[in-house]
Amino acid sequence: METTSGIARRAWHLAEEGALDAAIVEYERALAVADERTDLWEIHGELGMVLAKARQFDRAIAHHRLAADAALQQGEDPYSHAVQVERYFTAVLLLEMGRPMDALEEIAEAVSSQLAQGYVLTAQAQALSALGDYDRARSAAVRALERAQSDKQRERIREQLRDILQRG
Repeated sequence: METTSGIARRAWHLAEEGALDAAIVEYERALAVADERTDLWEIHGELGMVLAKARQFDRAIAHHRLAADAALQQGEDPYSHAVQVERYFTAVLLLEMGRPMDALEEIAEAVSSQLAQGYVLTAQAQALSALGDYDRARSAAVRALERAQSDKQRERIREQLRDILQRG
C-alpha cells in the first residue's frame, strides 16, 4: 500500500508540472488514507495552494483553514510559522476575492502579537489600503518591513507594498 506522504509527494510533482486537476485528485486521495500520524498541516496547505492556482478559491480557503487547525491540533502555537503562514495564504485569497474585511479578520490574532511575521503584516497593509485606511495601512507596511526575517524578504515586502509606503 502506498504511503500518504508518497501520494502527497506525487501530487506536488503533478502540480509543479501544471497538472492541477490530477494533483488535486492525488491530494484528496492522500487525505482519504491519512491516519493520526499524518502531517495534515502540510497536505491541507499544499492542497490549498494547488486549489488557488486552479482558481478554486473557496476550496483553497477551506484547506488553508484546515491546515491551520491541523497545526494547532499537532501542538503548534497560534503564533507559530505554521499557523501564521496558513492564515496569511487565506487572507491573500480573501483579498483576491475582494473581501478585505474578511482578510483582516483572518489574520487579526496574528497581527495583534509581537510575533507577527512580516508577510502577515503585508496582508494587513494590503487589506487596510483596500478599505481606504491609508494611515493604518502605511503603519502596517512599516511594521512588515521591520518584521521581515531576511533582506530578501524585506525587498519582496517593499516591492509588494511600494504604493502604500509611498503614500506617506
